[in-house]
Amino acid sequence: MHAPAPDNLYRHFIDLWEDPGPRYEIQQAFWNRRAKAFSEQLNDDRHRRRFERLYGWLKDLGAFEGQASILDIGCGPGTFAVPFAEAGHRVTGIDIAADMIAHAKANAVRFGVSDRTAFEVAAWEEIDVHSRGWERTFDLVFASMTPAIRNVNAFYKMMQVCRKACFLSGFVARRDPILRRLRQALGLPSEGAPMNRIYAAFNLLWLDGYYPTVHFIDDRWEQQFSIEEASERFSLFLRFQSMNETGLEERVARVLHEIAEEQGSSVLRQTVEVKIAWLYWRVDDRSRERS
Repeated sequence: MHAPAPDNLYRHFIDLWEDPGPRYEIQQAFWNRRAKAFSEQLNDDRHRRRFERLYGWLKDLGAFEGQASILDIGCGPGTFAVPFAEAGHRVTGIDIAADMIAHAKANAVRFGVSDRTAFEVAAWEEIDVHSRGWERTFDLVFASMTPAIRNVNAFYKMMQVCRKACFLSGFVARRDPILRRLRQALGLPSEGAPMNRIYAAFNLLWLDGYYPTVHFIDDRWEQQFSIEEASERFSLFLRFQSMNETGLEERVARVLHEIAEEQGSSVLRQTVEVKIAWLYWRVDDRSRERS
């Protein structure tokens, strides 16, 4: 067991956790808009290879012992839930965006796993796990790249419903040239808020007596948008991150037109480079250690 940590050390890591507050309407609009494109990833060999890499990593860590019961928080269009079900597991998926859930249900039918999946439109922080009978129910609680785990309470709630293991992933670094340019033009810090979620989560787990495993992935991809598509997407994203000022869309569009002129094209192009962390920990290991 780790030695007890002082309260001020807990407070330090809790305060590092970015929490912009619930912004359901904007979140739903942002993710509904991206549902179709995200759903198409299930046909993408690149995504399949990424899933196989993740699945192998989880399996090597002992996440799966026979058929597992999985809760996928922020499941999107079944990006991971469907291949988990294809591997023989039972998956419950929740997402705040109705269009994401509609695609998830359709994908479950298309891939022949509707009998092993259940999808629901829900905000994770609003779910009463006690009334649902979800306490210590799921073998794996899985939260991949989702803003649903937006604060420490949402994080610890994952462990309330878990009886074996949890997984959380997120960016620890991201280079997004268009967004960086927009933030500078709007007088915001060029890199946005520090990506401290994984760092805070690891340290809180350590202080609580868990032994988390962390793995880093470097990735990059090309993007292209029409000015109209980029304006809608980045405006929603900035509002998603708590920007409520009037005239935001007009200011974003002006900057995007400037970038298009510099690129000499009506289609905006950029290369996004990221570092992603996978964080895995066994809830039952700590339970056995304390018994």
